[in-house]
Amino acid sequence: SVSLAEGHYLFLKTHIPPSMDDSIKTTDMTELIKCADHQRFILGWGSEGGGTLFGAQQWHILTEENGQTKYEVVAVMKGLVAHAVKRLLRSLSRDLEGSIQEMATSLKRVCEQ
Repeated sequence: SVSLAEGHYLFLKTHIPPSMDDSIKTTDMTELIKCADHQRFILGWGSEGGGTLFGAQQWHILTEENGQTKYEVVAVMKGLVAHAVKRLLRSLSRDLEGSIQEMATSLKRVCEQ
C-alpha cells in the first residue's frame, strides 16, 4: 500500500448514480492530492491548474464528536462553467448530494466490518 501524500495522485472509479454493481460502466478520474493531514485526519484532492474554466476539489474530514466518528465531505466547484457542470451532474445523477451521502454510508459500512 502507498501512503497518501500531497502531490501524489488518486485514480478513482465512480458510479453516478451510486451503485455497487460492477456491470455498470464507471467513470475514471485522476485527482491530485492537495492536502493529506494524517494528524487531523483531513484529505483533500482536486483538479490541477488554475480552474479558470472549471476546477473541483473535495475535502474529506474525520473528527470525533460525542464519542463517535463524524465524517464530512466538502465539495467545491469553481470556474466559468461550474454552475453548468453542477446542473448537468444533478440531472444525470438525479441527486448529487445523495450520491455523496451514499458514498459516506458505504465507507462507514466497510470500516465497521
